[in-house]
Amino acid sequence: MMFAALVFAAATAVSVGALVTIRNLWIGPYLNDVHDLDGVTRGNVLLSLNIAMLLGVMGFSVIERWLNTRKWTIFGGGCVSAIILLALAAFPQPALWTTMALLILFALASAYIMLIHAHARAILPDNIVGRGLTLQNLAVFLGVFVIQWATGFIVGSFDSVEGAAPTAAYQAVFIFLAGITILALAVYVWIGDVPTREEPNTD
Repeated sequence: MMFAALVFAAATAVSVGALVTIRNLWIGPYLNDVHDLDGVTRGNVLLSLNIAMLLGVMGFSVIERWLNTRKWTIFGGGCVSAIILLALAAFPQPALWTTMALLILFALASAYIMLIHAHARAILPDNIVGRGLTLQNLAVFLGVFVIQWATGFIVGSFDSVEGAAPTAAYQAVFIFLAGITILALAVYVWIGDVPTREEPNTD
Protein backbone atom coordinates (compact mmCIF):
# COMPACT_ATOMS: atom_id res chain seq x y z
CA MET A 1 0.00 0.00 0.00
CA MET A 2 2.98 2.31 0.33
CA PHE A 3 3.25 2.02 -3.45
CA ALA A 4 -0.27 3.47 -3.69
CA ALA A 5 0.73 6.30 -1.35
CA LEU A 6 3.71 7.10 -3.56
CA VAL A 7 1.53 7.04 -6.69
CA PHE A 8 -0.97 9.42 -5.12
CA ALA A 9 1.88 11.70 -4.05
CA ALA A 10 3.32 11.71 -7.57
CA ALA A 11 -0.06 12.38 -9.15
CA THR A 12 -0.69 15.23 -6.73
CA ALA A 13 2.77 16.73 -7.27
CA VAL A 14 2.37 16.79 -11.04
CA SER A 15 -1.28 17.86 -11.24
CA VAL A 16 -1.02 20.68 -8.70
CA GLY A 17 2.42 21.67 -9.94
CA ALA A 18 1.22 21.97 -13.54
CA LEU A 19 -1.83 24.01 -12.60
CA VAL A 20 0.05 26.39 -10.31
CA THR A 21 2.85 26.78 -12.84
CA ILE A 22 0.38 27.80 -15.54
CA ARG A 23 -1.95 29.93 -13.43
CA ASN A 24 0.52 31.60 -11.08
CA LEU A 25 3.75 31.79 -13.05
CA TRP A 26 3.47 31.80 -16.83
CA ILE A 27 0.01 32.91 -17.93
CA GLY A 28 0.72 36.56 -17.16
CA PRO A 29 4.02 36.64 -19.10
CA TYR A 30 2.47 34.51 -21.87
CA LEU A 31 -0.43 36.92 -22.37
CA ASN A 32 2.00 39.83 -22.32
CA ASP A 33 4.67 38.39 -24.60
CA VAL A 34 2.47 36.55 -27.10
CA HIS A 35 -0.77 38.56 -27.06
CA ASP A 36 0.54 41.93 -25.85
CA LEU A 37 -2.19 42.38 -23.22
CA ASP A 38 -1.95 45.16 -20.68
CA GLY A 39 -1.81 44.50 -16.94
CA VAL A 40 -5.51 45.09 -16.27
CA THR A 41 -6.62 42.74 -19.05
CA ARG A 42 -4.17 40.07 -17.90
CA GLY A 43 -5.58 40.40 -14.39
CA ASN A 44 -9.12 39.94 -15.70
CA VAL A 45 -8.08 36.79 -17.54
CA LEU A 46 -6.47 35.41 -14.38
CA LEU A 47 -9.62 36.25 -12.42
CA SER A 48 -11.70 34.31 -14.96
CA LEU A 49 -9.37 31.31 -14.52
CA ASN A 50 -9.84 31.36 -10.76
CA ILE A 51 -13.62 31.55 -11.15
CA ALA A 52 -13.48 28.67 -13.65
CA MET A 53 -11.44 26.65 -11.16
CA LEU A 54 -14.09 27.13 -8.46
CA LEU A 55 -16.85 26.13 -10.88
CA GLY A 56 -14.80 23.12 -11.91
CA VAL A 57 -14.54 21.91 -8.32
CA MET A 58 -18.33 21.94 -8.02
CA GLY A 59 -18.71 20.36 -11.44
CA PHE A 60 -16.35 17.47 -10.72
CA SER A 61 -18.17 16.68 -7.48
CA VAL A 62 -21.34 16.22 -9.54
CA ILE A 63 -19.60 14.29 -12.32
CA GLU A 64 -17.98 11.76 -9.98
CA ARG A 65 -21.32 11.00 -8.32
CA TRP A 66 -23.04 10.73 -11.69
CA LEU A 67 -20.39 8.38 -13.09
CA ASN A 68 -19.99 6.64 -9.71
CA THR A 69 -16.23 6.49 -10.11
CA ARG A 70 -13.55 8.64 -8.57
CA LYS A 71 -10.59 7.14 -10.40
CA TRP A 72 -11.91 7.61 -13.91
CA THR A 73 -13.25 11.07 -13.16
CA ILE A 74 -9.73 12.07 -12.09
CA PHE A 75 -8.20 10.29 -15.07
CA GLY A 76 -10.58 11.99 -17.48
CA GLY A 77 -9.87 15.42 -16.02
CA GLY A 78 -6.14 14.80 -16.37
CA CYS A 79 -6.52 13.70 -19.99
CA VAL A 80 -8.56 16.78 -20.88
CA SER A 81 -5.97 19.01 -19.17
CA ALA A 82 -3.14 17.40 -21.14
CA ILE A 83 -5.04 17.73 -24.43
CA ILE A 84 -5.66 21.42 -23.81
CA LEU A 85 -1.97 22.01 -23.05
CA LEU A 86 -1.05 20.25 -26.29
CA ALA A 87 -3.60 22.39 -28.16
CA LEU A 88 -2.00 25.54 -26.72
CA ALA A 89 1.39 24.25 -27.86
CA ALA A 90 0.18 23.27 -31.33
CA PHE A 91 -0.75 26.78 -32.42
CA PRO A 92 2.10 29.33 -32.25
CA GLN A 93 -0.16 32.36 -31.85
CA PRO A 94 -3.87 31.51 -31.74
CA ALA A 95 -6.53 34.21 -31.69
CA LEU A 96 -6.92 35.81 -28.28
CA TRP A 97 -10.44 34.48 -27.78
CA THR A 98 -9.26 30.98 -28.68
CA THR A 99 -6.45 31.28 -26.15
CA MET A 100 -8.81 32.53 -23.44
CA ALA A 101 -11.28 29.74 -24.15
CA LEU A 102 -8.54 27.10 -23.91
CA LEU A 103 -7.17 28.59 -20.68
CA ILE A 104 -10.61 28.70 -19.08
CA LEU A 105 -11.25 25.11 -20.14
CA PHE A 106 -7.87 24.17 -18.67
CA ALA A 107 -8.83 25.74 -15.34
CA LEU A 108 -12.17 23.92 -15.38
CA ALA A 109 -10.58 20.56 -16.22
CA SER A 110 -7.74 20.98 -13.73
CA ALA A 111 -10.20 21.06 -10.85
CA TYR A 112 -9.90 17.26 -10.85
CA ILE A 113 -6.89 17.71 -8.57
CA MET A 114 -9.26 18.28 -5.66
CA LEU A 115 -10.46 14.66 -5.94
CA ILE A 116 -7.04 13.03 -5.66
CA HIS A 117 -6.81 13.63 -1.92
CA ALA A 118 -10.28 12.11 -1.41
CA HIS A 119 -9.33 9.11 -3.55
CA ALA A 120 -6.20 8.53 -1.47
CA ARG A 121 -8.20 8.75 1.77
CA ALA A 122 -10.64 6.13 0.49
CA ILE A 123 -7.97 3.72 -0.82
CA LEU A 124 -5.22 3.85 1.80
CA PRO A 125 -5.73 1.62 4.88
CA ASP A 126 -6.06 3.24 8.28
CA ASN A 127 -2.59 2.20 9.42
CA ILE A 128 -0.83 4.27 6.74
CA VAL A 129 -3.41 6.87 5.74
CA GLY A 130 -1.79 9.54 7.93
CA ARG A 131 1.61 8.99 6.38
CA GLY A 132 0.12 8.77 2.91
CA LEU A 133 -1.77 12.07 3.16
CA THR A 134 1.22 13.78 4.74
CA LEU A 135 3.33 12.57 1.82
CA GLN A 136 0.73 14.00 -0.56
CA ASN A 137 0.84 17.40 1.13
CA LEU A 138 4.64 17.40 0.98
CA ALA A 139 4.47 16.42 -2.68
CA VAL A 140 2.37 19.51 -3.43
CA PHE A 141 5.16 21.86 -2.33
CA LEU A 142 7.92 19.81 -3.93
CA GLY A 143 5.97 19.45 -7.17
CA VAL A 144 5.32 23.18 -7.45
CA PHE A 145 8.97 23.97 -6.70
CA VAL A 146 10.48 21.45 -9.13
CA ILE A 147 8.04 22.07 -11.98
CA GLN A 148 8.30 25.85 -11.75
CA TRP A 149 12.09 25.59 -11.64
CA ALA A 150 12.08 23.28 -14.67
CA THR A 151 9.82 25.54 -16.72
CA GLY A 152 11.94 28.53 -15.76
CA PHE A 153 14.96 26.67 -17.10
CA ILE A 154 13.03 25.88 -20.32
CA VAL A 155 12.00 29.48 -20.94
CA GLY A 156 15.47 30.73 -20.01
CA SER A 157 17.04 28.50 -22.63
CA PHE A 158 15.39 30.59 -25.37
CA ASP A 159 16.77 33.94 -26.45
CA SER A 160 14.46 36.80 -25.51
CA VAL A 161 13.31 39.33 -28.09
CA GLU A 162 13.25 42.88 -26.71
CA GLY A 163 12.86 41.51 -23.21
CA ALA A 164 10.01 39.15 -24.11
CA ALA A 165 10.22 35.36 -24.29
CA PRO A 166 9.47 33.98 -27.77
CA THR A 167 6.30 32.03 -28.48
CA ALA A 168 8.36 28.86 -28.90
CA ALA A 169 9.42 29.07 -25.24
CA TYR A 170 5.82 28.93 -24.08
CA GLN A 171 5.05 26.14 -26.53
CA ALA A 172 7.89 24.15 -24.97
CA VAL A 173 6.46 24.79 -21.50
CA PHE A 174 3.01 23.59 -22.57
CA ILE A 175 4.50 20.44 -24.13
CA PHE A 176 6.57 19.74 -21.01
CA LEU A 177 3.56 20.11 -18.69
CA ALA A 178 1.39 17.95 -20.95
CA GLY A 179 4.12 15.31 -21.03
CA ILE A 180 4.55 15.03 -17.27
CA THR A 181 0.77 14.99 -16.84
CA ILE A 182 0.50 12.04 -19.22
CA LEU A 183 3.31 10.23 -17.41
CA ALA A 184 1.60 10.78 -14.05
CA LEU A 185 -1.69 9.45 -15.45
CA ALA A 186 0.10 6.39 -16.85
CA VAL A 187 1.19 5.52 -13.31
CA TYR A 188 -2.03 6.59 -11.62
CA VAL A 189 -4.14 4.33 -13.84
CA TRP A 190 -2.89 1.29 -11.88
CA ILE A 191 -4.59 2.49 -8.67
CA GLY A 192 -7.89 0.87 -7.70
CA ASP A 193 -11.22 2.66 -7.99
CA VAL A 194 -13.84 3.52 -5.38
CA PRO A 195 -17.56 4.11 -6.00
CA THR A 196 -18.79 7.54 -5.01
CA ARG A 197 -22.38 6.69 -4.20
CA GLU A 198 -24.27 3.77 -2.71
CA GLU A 199 -25.84 1.46 -5.25
CA PRO A 200 -29.45 0.42 -4.45
CA ASN A 201 -29.84 -3.03 -2.95
CA THR A 202 -31.74 -5.21 -5.41
CA ASP A 203 -31.91 -8.30 -3.18
